[in-house]
Amino acid sequence: MGGRRVVIDLHTHTVFSDGQLTPAELVRQTEVLGLQGVALTDHADTSSLDFIVPRVRAFCDQANRHQRIRALAGIELTYVPPPLIAELTGRARELGAQIVVVHGETITGVTSLPSDRNPEGPHFRLAKKLQRGCRRAKLMPPGCGPEKGPIGVTDRNHRGFHEG
Repeated sequence: MGGRRVVIDLHTHTVFSDGQLTPAELVRQTEVLGLQGVALTDHADTSSLDFIVPRVRAFCDQANRHQRIRALAGIELTYVPPPLIAELTGRARELGAQIVVVHGETITGVTSLPSDRNPEGPHFRLAKKLQRGCRRAKLMPPGCGPEKGPIGVTDRNHRGFHEG
């Protein structure tokens, strides 16, 4: 029984959800730590599945050609109504996911949801920070800004994330 021990991490997150590293950084750091495999399983629902999975799969395919560590493209379905889990799992597989993790809801200590326009609420502060960064990077059209509410909420010409 003196076989080689294989260590893998099947549940990680990148900047595509709530992680802090890009896929390349995560895979490289995992390799440096001595793991032989890692699955990139960012949080997704119906709004982001089609965006995340193909990008992560393309990255993993490329990384696997050039690094010793095995990178698996995955997704973690989060806050998905149970009747949609099978459908979204199938869709994730069609898009290239090699592993699908299902995460339920984690709601603790929530007493109310702050209004997006409440300057004290976390959603408003995050939206302002994103807008400043997007404006600096010239990713946001003029006229979209904190004075108009969170990204695109009330801007009639650029309805990015919400209908206003």
